[in-house]
Amino acid sequence: MYNKLRITLLSVVLIMLVNGLITSCGSTENIVPGTESVEDNSSVLETAVETTFSYDPKLPEADYEGYSFTFAVRGKEGSNAAWDNHDIKVENLNGEVLNDAIYERTQFIEDTYNVKIGVRHCGDTGVATSGSEMYKNISTAVLGGDADIDAIISSPYDTVGYAMAGFLLDMNKIEHLNLSQPWWDQNAIEQLALNKKIYFTTGEVTIIDNKATQIMLFIKDLIRDYSLDDPYSLVRSGKWTLDKFIEMSRAAERDLDGDGNMNENDVYGYIYWQDGCFGLIHSTGNAFGGINASGTPELTLYTDRMTSVWSKLIAFTNESCTYSIKNDPDVLKGQGADSIIKYMISGKHTLFSFAYVNHVELLRESDADFGIIPNPKFDEKQDEYFATAHGYGTALMSVPITNSNSPRTGLLLEAFAAKSMELVTPAFYDINLTGKFARDDESEEMLDLVFISKKYDMGYFFLWGDLTNKIMNAWNAKDDNLTSLYESAKTIAENDVKNTIELFAAHK
Repeated sequence: MYNKLRITLLSVVLIMLVNGLITSCGSTENIVPGTESVEDNSSVLETAVETTFSYDPKLPEADYEGYSFTFAVRGKEGSNAAWDNHDIKVENLNGEVLNDAIYERTQFIEDTYNVKIGVRHCGDTGVATSGSEMYKNISTAVLGGDADIDAIISSPYDTVGYAMAGFLLDMNKIEHLNLSQPWWDQNAIEQLALNKKIYFTTGEVTIIDNKATQIMLFIKDLIRDYSLDDPYSLVRSGKWTLDKFIEMSRAAERDLDGDGNMNENDVYGYIYWQDGCFGLIHSTGNAFGGINASGTPELTLYTDRMTSVWSKLIAFTNESCTYSIKNDPDVLKGQGADSIIKYMISGKHTLFSFAYVNHVELLRESDADFGIIPNPKFDEKQDEYFATAHGYGTALMSVPITNSNSPRTGLLLEAFAAKSMELVTPAFYDINLTGKFARDDESEEMLDLVFISKKYDMGYFFLWGDLTNKIMNAWNAKDDNLTSLYESAKTIAENDVKNTIELFAAHK
């Protein structure tokens, strides 16, 4: 059974191993000599890491004389909203594993460096790169020269806005901050660099980025009852593809009451919210934008592969085996997306469901025996599985230009992230998530795979040409005319990319 901390350290090695074994089932070409299976390989590698890895970031000793180190975070104090930061500081130990790990981590940092960790709640973020309550508060603080904010944790959309406005430092230049360490997400580092500058990233400093990773849930009873292929085996063998997903969804459809109409009392193959389109776009090897070989941002959405995927997906959503949480409620009309997902999973009214990792916790009281898998690949030739980092929910960390002492900030963020990886991540992942909510060891294995395959899509986050929203609206409308959609946005999108390049070339 994999462990996320060991997976983080061995991500490159394990991705190569898993992909090699998956894409050529039965082959020994990519197997470490002397081993015969994925389990054997992981055991050998895990043992090596367990005996050599240290959580010590090797930072110099420091005494900051009671300085109040402040994180600006999204949400309001006391809020229980899914994507708000509740994981920076808690007031007391209460016996809950995650709460106590957060407390112990923060107390360790305070005691070791003689600081007080503080949280400034800045309101909600938005679905644009400016204009939200948090954006306005951060803008006011930075433009007003407020030096009391040491670091910011915010959504990708808002964080992009801070960067575009010139509010953020290049974290590559912050002393003591070592972004090559495993407590920083290397996928984010690689995929979100701008002109080799890192204005924002994420990692073990927060658990929100994990909660906001898109996954797929499936009902095990329906797999057995309908004699369908085991999804875990499909993932491991590399056969979990878009075509297989559609085939199995069709096979699961049941009009239970025989009235000729499908509603929430029947069984669907797949239920989805409007964000589901991003998960399937990314999982099949597509992206709105990225960094080319010269290190320059570029649009990458409109390709033959994306055209093929989009046509297939829209045709699929027009079938009666699919259910749009946004458009199709009948029995559950007026209820929120989370409530509908909970109802459909708990009542075994769907084989597959769109979800974020956060939904696993929301299903803690469900009696349904469900499993967790990644979204499907395009085909068996695709080497990797990819998991979407939510544009609204994911938490990205940044440092404002008004920061009064960047070496102090670098040291404390490095120490905070390292200690979080040691204490908070296992509490969230190994105990809180897998031990309390997930139903089996295989789901833990699948989450390991999901977390090391996260896609931080620059074009999706930057909203170039508003393609993010245009695609989502077309998904909701079941509109398969991708060419027309892209052509209508292309000129604006290209100008947005050009402006992005020019802005970040000018940033120091």
